[in-house]
Amino acid sequence: MKLINKKIISAIFIVFIITVIGILIYNNKTLNNKNFDASLRPKYHFTPKSNWLNDPNGLCYYNGTFHLYYQYNPFAPCWGCMHWGHATSKDMLNWKYEEIALKYDNEYDKDGCFSGSAIEKDGKLHIFYTGVKYHKIKYNEYNIPIQEDPNGFTPSQIHAVSEDGGYSFKKILPPSIMPIKDNQMRDPKVFKTKEGFYRMVLGDTEDYKNGSILFYKSNDLNEWTFEGKWTSDKFGLGWECPDFFDLNNDDVLIFSPMGAGTKEYPNIAMYLKGKMDFTNFNFNIESKGLLDESFEMYAPQTFNYYDEKKQRERRIMIGWIRMSKPFDSNNNFCGMMTMPRECFIENGIFKTYPIEEFNDKRKGRLKDLKNTKNLYDIEFKIKDNFNMTLFADISKKGLYLNYDKNNAILTIDRKDVKFDGMSGAQKIEIKIDLSSDIRIIADVSVLEIFINKGEKSCSFTVYPLGENIFTDNNKDINIYKIE
Repeated sequence: MKLINKKIISAIFIVFIITVIGILIYNNKTLNNKNFDASLRPKYHFTPKSNWLNDPNGLCYYNGTFHLYYQYNPFAPCWGCMHWGHATSKDMLNWKYEEIALKYDNEYDKDGCFSGSAIEKDGKLHIFYTGVKYHKIKYNEYNIPIQEDPNGFTPSQIHAVSEDGGYSFKKILPPSIMPIKDNQMRDPKVFKTKEGFYRMVLGDTEDYKNGSILFYKSNDLNEWTFEGKWTSDKFGLGWECPDFFDLNNDDVLIFSPMGAGTKEYPNIAMYLKGKMDFTNFNFNIESKGLLDESFEMYAPQTFNYYDEKKQRERRIMIGWIRMSKPFDSNNNFCGMMTMPRECFIENGIFKTYPIEEFNDKRKGRLKDLKNTKNLYDIEFKIKDNFNMTLFADISKKGLYLNYDKNNAILTIDRKDVKFDGMSGAQKIEIKIDLSSDIRIIADVSVLEIFINKGEKSCSFTVYPLGENIFTDNNKDINIYKIE
């Protein structure tokens, strides 16, 4: 009997040892697998706590705090059931999640609280947003109700006021601007003019053929009268998320025209710089351009505030970086915001560039290019042909950057770091001159590239293969570690 017990104990011990070895081998393989259970959540690009995020809304600096509201579906990682999510910050880089600020709860917004803006008046924070009623509803794969026809909704422009510092809002009904038959006007941006009255701009479409901007005016934010509209057949079918502001005595219109991009990625974000004639409502365009070269940034919004430390006005822009699905089953968020950028005009060129506060996150030069944590900030000047691979594994597969000085083309190729939720192009070619300044910010799973201090930019998501950087010439490249 004792001999049998010893054999049983020995067998159990052997099984135990084999099991432990198996676990160690499995863990070692898992740690070296790109699908290893790790967070791909960026550190400085805002993401929702979970589920879906899209357009930034109501950006403002109010009572000493930055407020970021955003289109949010708290029920699933897909578009639909739109609420206003809310986050606050003291530096625009580190954000605190707040309770949902807006929910659909009346006959005018019963199917969603779409995009809008915020403005302070008499010490209170006022917001304006588009409430929608769908004409026909269908259910998607998450059993979320969405409109059957993308244009099949009735929009109302709703005014709401906060009594608690921007954390909750009381809606003023009926809406400030009631729906007009067959009209798809949306996304009100409200601001105070130099003349002292308030102006609202709304995106619209002309018979689903041309985009247009509608202008309304008010003396008190309550009663609004129609001023006029500007339309054009040069920029897509319909315009979303318009933002109109004065910068260095130039008028700037930021908007997201549907159908103005490529056949594969038709919806883009643009700017127009020039002068608006408010007598005839004609925009005299002096320059125009994409706000991002990758077609993944959309629906940007700006806000203006006086920076006491810098003793100057600042115009800040944040845009949405699109994702159609989460990265994988380990990461339950879908969508992120760009790095906050400051807007300025230099030598007549409209530019957007990461806020100066981000420079404080640099913690010296990155010495080990094989253990970067995919958190770094690169700066250099193009002096010759170059090749660079980021987010790379040890076999040097990753995201490829190449500059061809003969054709003056910067190529960004992310075919090896793609994932199902990628919405933009896999390969992008940007025409830039030799001696151009390049800045590259990597933040775990997102990359933003800025050319000539923000003359052009390119923002997109990445599914990393590893944490390595490879370059054929790092002599004149400054690579800073970010913490």
